[in-house]
Amino acid sequence: MSLVGLRPIVPPEIEKYGEYAPLFFSVKPGLTGYWQANGRSSVDYPLRAELDLEYVRDQSLKMDVTFC
Repeated sequence: MSLVGLRPIVPPEIEKYGEYAPLFFSVKPGLTGYWQANGRSSVDYPLRAELDLEYVRDQSLKMDVTFC
């Protein structure tokens, strides 16, 4: 488990990631999600999925430290 990463999702949510679902499952879950560090309660699900996938593509230690 990493400090920042993707929060686990339940099976019905997988479809919201579309063709990128396998990419989502390619990273370790984190203690806090990237989308949570970006406004948790004001983030709707399409934006959550977009932020999660952005994190997967651009993950780095610098990004983790910036959002914690």
